[in-house]
Amino acid sequence: MRFAPAILLLLCIVGNSHVAYAQSIQPELLEWWKANAPTCSAPDGFLFVAKNSGAGCGDEDDRKSTLYAGLLCAAGEPIGCETVKRAQDPLSGRWFRSPRRAQSNNLGQQDSFGPDMAIGNQLYLATQSQAASMNLWLSWLDAHRTCWIGSGDNCVRSLLIRFCTDDTQNRCTAMALDLGILASTSNKLGQSSPSEDVNHLLNQAKLNMLDLIWSDSQFKNDGVSQHLVGAEILLLRRLGITDQRLVGAAHALAGKQPNNPFFLYLSEGPTQKVVNLTLSFCPTPATGMPHQRNQWAWEGDVSQGPSSNSMLWDCVFMARLIASGK
Repeated sequence: MRFAPAILLLLCIVGNSHVAYAQSIQPELLEWWKANAPTCSAPDGFLFVAKNSGAGCGDEDDRKSTLYAGLLCAAGEPIGCETVKRAQDPLSGRWFRSPRRAQSNNLGQQDSFGPDMAIGNQLYLATQSQAASMNLWLSWLDAHRTCWIGSGDNCVRSLLIRFCTDDTQNRCTAMALDLGILASTSNKLGQSSPSEDVNHLLNQAKLNMLDLIWSDSQFKNDGVSQHLVGAEILLLRRLGITDQRLVGAAHALAGKQPNNPFFLYLSEGPTQKVVNLTLSFCPTPATGMPHQRNQWAWEGDVSQGPSSNSMLWDCVFMARLIASGK
């Protein structure tokens, strides 16, 4: 299949309607990205969203699959939704970083989940209205709170939620913002923790959630942290939350990285500039396949120009997000 040069990939834009912008990235280019985007195979044979650092599927290739797949799901890409769905143990409700890890007890490693991954699975839960999966997860979270005093049936548990029980350096402990976001997702889906004390804690944390997101947008300066703030903004919007503090947070991210199409999208929507930036960063058949497809470009510092190692799923995400117009 022949492709026009990048400038010809843009269709004529009439007026300022989002419908026109949604048609700006040609379907053929989107399909080329999808066809060449790397996947890993779960033990059951399912091919899911991943990076590709080399031969086979290395341990780093699916450590963040649930986050990336959750973003793809929220943008309207089906494989993203299925990837996150299969990263949950259907019996216990526990979530893992990828379907491969869910089917192999996290490959025998530690840090099987975390707050950043929890944004990914909540993007899936919110987008797909998965109340039953949410309820199962809340039950697992409640049952695996740290035992403060006693043990077994006589255990007095901490109120703090932990997204995994095999973490190092308390990386799985949910902080105030994590708790507020979890409360927002739970409330949207009409679910609650089995413990009333935990529900009270979650809803108290929710009161300060928007202030904390705004604060993070002002003071987070590395690309990965800023990207996570962007993912949180997208999640809260998918939950139907509108507030000027979210608007301000999106503007702050775009101000810090004005050439990041994801941040610019959050700030101004699917404008022509967002389309142009996406096309300038993403590979085409003319520019060739990335040497290593192991980077989600939007969580890096894009001020240095296009990455030579796009995992391509980042490009699929932006194309879907632009097409969604929301």
